[in-house]
Amino acid sequence: MFPWLAFGHMIPFLELSKLIAQKGHKISFLSTPRNINRLPKIPPSLSPLINFVKLPLPHVANLPENAEATTDLPYEKVKYLKIAYDRLQTPVTQFLKSSNPDWVFFDFAPYWLPQIASNLNISTAYFNILNAAILGFLGPVPVLKGEEDFRTKPEDFLVPPKWIPFESTVAYRLFEILRIFNDGVVGDQENVSDVHRFAFTIEGCDVIAVKSCSEFEPEWFQLLVDLHRKPVLPVGLLPASVDDGGNHGSGVEGGGWSEIENWLEKQEKGILEEKKLGYSIPRDEQDGSFDRESVAESLRLVMVEEDGEIYRNKVKEMSGLFGDRDRQDRYVDNLLGFLQSRKRIREST
Repeated sequence: MFPWLAFGHMIPFLELSKLIAQKGHKISFLSTPRNINRLPKIPPSLSPLINFVKLPLPHVANLPENAEATTDLPYEKVKYLKIAYDRLQTPVTQFLKSSNPDWVFFDFAPYWLPQIASNLNISTAYFNILNAAILGFLGPVPVLKGEEDFRTKPEDFLVPPKWIPFESTVAYRLFEILRIFNDGVVGDQENVSDVHRFAFTIEGCDVIAVKSCSEFEPEWFQLLVDLHRKPVLPVGLLPASVDDGGNHGSGVEGGGWSEIENWLEKQEKGILEEKKLGYSIPRDEQDGSFDRESVAESLRLVMVEEDGEIYRNKVKEMSGLFGDRDRQDRYVDNLLGFLQSRKRIREST
């Protein structure tokens, strides 16, 4: 397991590691020393099966000392964390050579890892910690590489793209895309853009694993298969979540609103509004600001008023899906079945 250096990414990777380890499989979890020390403790029963591998983060100019995760930095300095992360190529390669794992699960950021793993004859899975809709919105690899239909300005992200074959309202709002456009889409000479990272990560992996349920967004899962022509597997919602501010949850017992809320906070808002599971507070489109009155009015709508009943009913309807531990277990079993079958095919050839 090799997640991006944000707790909102590391925690889902850790939770998936725990679920796989519970089935008797051994996991190596790679990250930097300070991040590993800040992760939630794993149950003693899983300690023999999860090996935490501490990779010292290379020094990079403009990256503050001891900054090893996005929570340690203001947004404008995160690009230096990505530069340092990219310099982990050599120790990651050395570890893969010495450990020779059956599979590597990695995040969107290490766009260089699929080729390294392929050279070592190691199978790869890109684990997307958000929903299927955000990958569908990003588009096929040629779009991400800028070879066709490349979106060159923020306004291009304000409408659903043409490759979505069904009715959808999923899109960015102007203030959302303005915040991330330069680093996420454009990039610079110092740092590779996120779009570029997604392109080579998705193109190079053997399978895409998504932290979501196919029952929640079936049309988006099918779109991903159509766009990328490779297996796309849901891994469920996983039993815990976290925000990038370091509020590390180690698990949520049972179902209900608390678990839904943990999951919703990490999703793209467009699909939540589309599914009537979310309602956006009215904001200024340029800077995203909002006032106290708009917050109060939005809360009254979704919690009290008659027009908000559809949101309350949807939450109740989805609580059974989001809190279903048996369903979660089946997702993990399906994932492991796929990984093992691919391993057998690879060994036979």
